[in-house]
Amino acid sequence: CDGYTYEPSDNYRTKEQDKSVVAVGEALANTLENVYGFAVVHDTTNHEPPRLATAYSRSEKTMLAYLDRYPTIRYFIDVHRDAYGKSASGKTDFVKLGGEECARVMFVVGTGKGATGTGFGEMPDYENTLAFAQTVTSYLQSINPKLAREVRVKSGRYNQHIPGCCMLIEFGHN
Repeated sequence: CDGYTYEPSDNYRTKEQDKSVVAVGEALANTLENVYGFAVVHDTTNHEPPRLATAYSRSEKTMLAYLDRYPTIRYFIDVHRDAYGKSASGKTDFVKLGGEECARVMFVVGTGKGATGTGFGEMPDYENTLAFAQTVTSYLQSINPKLAREVRVKSGRYNQHIPGCCMLIEFGHN
């Protein structure tokens, strides 16, 4: 934004939701509702505090509460910014679409094997989640081959064990 000075609240984070990944979630929610006609609940709870390592257990409780309140929910979309190995000063991880800079996207799918290989009590529907992520990735790449990175498969489960389809999407980077 012209004339705007970014004020970090923490490493690569800001409390200004209109300047953070929350704004990406809001734009996605608006598009899904207003363009495609989906009913959307956009939750902006910051599940990171007090400890990033336990954010998924807190967000799981939030998701299950929504599923209890709205049992017809079919999709959860967990929006992140990609912080994996990126430099804060790197500004080349975007594509131009219609003359506008657009952040690249990447889906993350968990196998549920866990860091030690022992897995979780409730496992994600890895195969179906992966197939869905690959389908959407292929579609985005048909718009522009650089718009979406290949799906990243990791050993976590990222709340992808919750009934329905839970997608973890990373936009841009630090």
